[in-house]
Amino acid sequence: MVSCSTEENFSTLWHNIFRRLGREIEDYTPEGIRFELEQLDSPTLIVIDELDRLDNDEALTHLADTTKTLSDNAVPSTLVLVGVAASIGDLVGEHESIIRNLQQIGMPRMQPDELRGILSKGCEHARLEMEEDAVERIVSLSEGLPHYTHLLGHGSAERAVQEDRDRVTLADVEEAIPRAVRGHTIHSDYVKSIRSSQPGNLYREVLLACAIAPKNSLGYFSSGQIRDPLEGIAGRRLDIPAFSRHMKEFLDPVRGSVLRREGKERSYSYRFSNPMMQPYVIMSSITDGMITPTQLADLQEKSRDVEAKVRSKEEEDAHAHGQLFLEP
Repeated sequence: MVSCSTEENFSTLWHNIFRRLGREIEDYTPEGIRFELEQLDSPTLIVIDELDRLDNDEALTHLADTTKTLSDNAVPSTLVLVGVAASIGDLVGEHESIIRNLQQIGMPRMQPDELRGILSKGCEHARLEMEEDAVERIVSLSEGLPHYTHLLGHGSAERAVQEDRDRVTLADVEEAIPRAVRGHTIHSDYVKSIRSSQPGNLYREVLLACAIAPKNSLGYFSSGQIRDPLEGIAGRRLDIPAFSRHMKEFLDPVRGSVLRREGKERSYSYRFSNPMMQPYVIMSSITDGMITPTQLADLQEKSRDVEAKVRSKEEEDAHAHGQLFLEP
């Protein structure tokens, strides 16, 4: 298994792969890769992790061509592409011609009980106990993503151990949040998305409202669904024209294209380009003092009530049309 980085290109990626296989090659082209894999004595499983971090269009194009030639020539090796995205189409970008050569395996966000299980097993292994309110705070902040459960669980447990305690408290979790924010790999992307020299700008507030807004089963939300959480954050009611410019700018590469948009004018739907950003925005806002944990809990509870109704309606519509409803 190899992991991608933002500086990766096609040649360095496959150099790392073949180094793991104990081989050196010279022809770093899709056909060269195919030839070398055909020379292996036994079928090989190659896992390319964090593909969403591969920010190199040429590398993605060559990877698409490699996948196609491996499939067309029935090479007895299997590529497993792993990354954070709503679909395989999002993961490979514009190179959707290879989708027919791939089998998509979706990984839905984990349920709260599953996240609690991660914390329980970790504490058992470390011979620690975690107070219930500490567990629930971590589960709530994780937004179904085990990465944040591990990150906050480890940080809060480490603090308890450093203070020679065998019980992890809510205070430990609160202390772990700023550390998780400061050291996270997407910190620079977050800063880019909210940076502004204009006094009184609303980029932080609007992006936080997007993170808290009720979402459908695919993670999409509308501009109208931002108004209620934004009111709780900003302390005043703001209608769509007051923050529509911010929403549009969040689509711009200058701000890291932190949001994606689909649909038609006046009925656009938005979602976070990187699902990892949503919990990060919330934790960063707590760290900066923009919102308190109590305020966050109240806003999240209201959003989840709306989400339950939205998703129930989706299921009803799917069944009414004879469709099988699956959460991605």
